[in-house]
Amino acid sequence: MRAILVNTLSICLLTALLAVGTLESMAATPDSLPPGIAFSTQKVAKGLQRAPGGKVLAADGTNFYTAYTFIPRGGGEEFLMLSRGTNSGKTWESPYTVIKVPPDLLTPYVAVAAGGDAADTTRKIIQLVWHQYDDNSHTKGSVYYSWADNTKLNKWSIPVKINGSAMPANSNSLVSIVAGRTGAIHVLFWGNDEKLYATTAQSRTSTFTPPAPLPGNPRYDTDPDMVLDGNGNLHAAFMFSDDPGKIGLRYTKKAAGSTTWMDPVVVLPLTNAGSSGFCSIAAQDENNIYIALQFDGVGLFVFSSANGGASWSQKAVAKPTATSNPSMHVSIAASPTKILTVGTNFDDPTSPGATAAKIFKSTDGGITWGTPATLSGHRSVSIALDGSGKAGIMTNLRKSTAAEQEDPNAELYFSKEK
Repeated sequence: MRAILVNTLSICLLTALLAVGTLESMAATPDSLPPGIAFSTQKVAKGLQRAPGGKVLAADGTNFYTAYTFIPRGGGEEFLMLSRGTNSGKTWESPYTVIKVPPDLLTPYVAVAAGGDAADTTRKIIQLVWHQYDDNSHTKGSVYYSWADNTKLNKWSIPVKINGSAMPANSNSLVSIVAGRTGAIHVLFWGNDEKLYATTAQSRTSTFTPPAPLPGNPRYDTDPDMVLDGNGNLHAAFMFSDDPGKIGLRYTKKAAGSTTWMDPVVVLPLTNAGSSGFCSIAAQDENNIYIALQFDGVGLFVFSSANGGASWSQKAVAKPTATSNPSMHVSIAASPTKILTVGTNFDDPTSPGATAAKIFKSTDGGITWGTPATLSGHRSVSIALDGSGKAGIMTNLRKSTAAEQEDPNAELYFSKEK
């Protein structure tokens, strides 16, 4: 069960959020804003995908990759699929099948990464992790890993179970993966004991380490996201809670070459301001780290650190209105030149089923934000950057009825910054 919080926000709670270390009120609009973003959009496939922080989309410099599950109408075998957009996402190839399994085993929780190879730095290795049930009883599940060379996406390695003795949660089984230029792979997943577990392999053919919980005092840790900076340091953000009705945000990191994580830092103390929260993390370099937080009923925020995660400041990007409330997963990407792109979906409380994905851009490291680009009817934002720093975005087209909104054959769209 996710950290479910109170659904109302009183005036006294909103006032409390103005304290240092908590969520700030919406800043006044500056005199000059960075320009908005222009996108081209195309339908890529049909399927279902969910990952914390937007890890259903990855880029290797010139190509984009997205992973999703496909369940044929009427039942039958289920498929884990991958699609590739070549030429910076302009042309999308026919989907590739990663695995197929018996009915009613796959979940939509899948994550993808594009990494390198220690033996050949010119190779690009595409890596997937996903959660699936062990049988139709849905009482137990496992986390699996598979890889393919980007020149042979029709040939995937035999899936390897990597969760060891740690059991993933059976509902909302969120997984995150990042892969380094030299071939190392890092995975975080949510355990059924309400802890986050980390495991690492030095290459695609190496054995993953036994999963170990993140250090500190786990308090219903969930919704993890990770990023590698250019020097190989691993950064992670996640939500936490220690009692019903409160939720907060934490950060931790593992230095390049190290086998241990530092004790988590509290970025946002526990608060009962919103109904739920989701985060995403990006790194400009080893010092400048950014965490996007979508807090239902409160707003969209970006937290910034200029000292490698030791301390944090925060900026409000968007707040709710009567017809636009931030909701569900958020994604952020950072270029080496302080350009940030962040997005989430906004629901209309006055019109059930109405939603829009909004994408915001900052050219000064999050100090100011331009007018958002809006994709009406879309949700589940995932952002990755190509080699030129231009954003690619995956979204799901949300239908009008409850049944259609959970359609396993929902339409998946890719948008590219012009």
